[in-house]
Amino acid sequence: MQLLLKKIIAEKQKRQTGSDILTKSYFVEFLIALLREQSQSFETNKYPDEIIRVINYIKSNYMHRIRLWELSNQVHLEPTYLSKLFLKHTGYNITKFIIKHRLLVAKEQLLETDNKIEEIAISTGFCDLHHFSKVFRAYEGISPSQYRNMKKL
Repeated sequence: MQLLLKKIIAEKQKRQTGSDILTKSYFVEFLIALLREQSQSFETNKYPDEIIRVINYIKSNYMHRIRLWELSNQVHLEPTYLSKLFLKHTGYNITKFIIKHRLLVAKEQLLETDNKIEEIAISTGFCDLHHFSKVFRAYEGISPSQYRNMKKL
């Protein structure tokens, strides 16, 4: 998906004949890839009850600091066992799942609101703008402001 985002940005900057059509095509491809990834990642009906409860807890509390012991208390499992079980069923460790969910919410806010990027960072559970930008770039391949500018396509 990072490659698609880079293609979108590069094509938008070229401003050659057909660039708009190609950019929109890449963007549609990106959205389909994102949809497929999210639908595979977050379909909770295939998980044991404990994992569903952890996922729901994360989705309800992503804006706060979430600790492993809090999650393990929610489902009455040992932290180490919960970590292994979560990874086995979701394909993600708990920390990565939390980050991916926070980024999903942040991306929606970047495209759908005019809130300052720093406000979005804080509201989605990141400690500060610098940390948010670093994590966003690591996962998405572009900065939050570049991602936001994609809505102008």
